[in-house]
Amino acid sequence: MSQVWVIRVDIHVLDTNGCLAEAAALSVLGGLLTFRRPQAIVDINTGELIVKTLEEEVPIRLHLNHLPFLTSFVLTPENKILAEPDQEEEDVSQRMNMYK
Repeated sequence: MSQVWVIRVDIHVLDTNGCLAEAAALSVLGGLLTFRRPQAIVDINTGELIVKTLEEEVPIRLHLNHLPFLTSFVLTPENKILAEPDQEEEDVSQRMNMYK
């Protein structure tokens, strides 16, 4: 039997003026980069998972191999491309693309 850590992220949007996905991604990324998890070991005799307290061991950082970078583009009625549109520009655009 293997043991894994599970991280759950909830985003509560208070207000938006466009670029919601990018703002949410940056917020989550900031949280993950500053998060520290407790160290844990598996006892080889019993197979029991032992999670160390903060006093016993220094928490360790998450190992993130890749960092996401999101940006949005919209196509205006005048066939111009706008990067990082606000809410009004998103509303009048013909099409919106998001790149990760």
